[in-house]
Amino acid sequence: MKSIAIVTDSNCGISPSQAKDLGIYMLPMPFFIDEKEYLEDIDMNQAEFFQYLEQHPECHVSTSQPTPESVTTLWDSLLKDYDEIVHIPMSSGLSASCATAQMLAEDYEGRVFVVDNHRISISQKSSAWDAVALREAGCGAQEIQRELAEQLRRLKDPRVSQVGMVSITRVDTTGDLRYARVYISVLDKSREKEVLKGLKSAAGFLRR
Repeated sequence: MKSIAIVTDSNCGISPSQAKDLGIYMLPMPFFIDEKEYLEDIDMNQAEFFQYLEQHPECHVSTSQPTPESVTTLWDSLLKDYDEIVHIPMSSGLSASCATAQMLAEDYEGRVFVVDNHRISISQKSSAWDAVALREAGCGAQEIQRELAEQLRRLKDPRVSQVGMVSITRVDTTGDLRYARVYISVLDKSREKEVLKGLKSAAGFLRR
């Protein structure tokens, strides 16, 4: 069985310690404060960031995508120890980092598989967890990529599939992980009620 490295970016909210425990590799997202570059969780963590904003309310903050060099440097390092990589960037609808990763992966001769399942933040974290579970179940990198990309696309209900971006914003689970309460947001607020009805009707499918 091939060894698989799972990579995501710090936008997902997984802490460095959690990533280490799960065997997930994190690509730090760059951001700028008054034109000075910082790397999330390396130069400044979230607590320090918000503390800085409180102390310097006049500062200007902007974000950017990881540089192609930082992406390929991480991939090259991992491919010394792993056969394949599953890379889970933030949604292609919100950042060019996904398109950049897909372009870069073309040079890796089928060893890097980039997932574009339109997720950010907590829902992106969920995808990383799913990837770990699929890896432990013996799935290959291409199979993991396909499964993650198709999770929402397989919903045939037009109330969900035709509404545009639907994001998972929070998930609460019981201690034994048997039950979960899932919170979502819908880009088109006028369609929220019908999306909820569609998701509820597909609850049995989603549990599987």
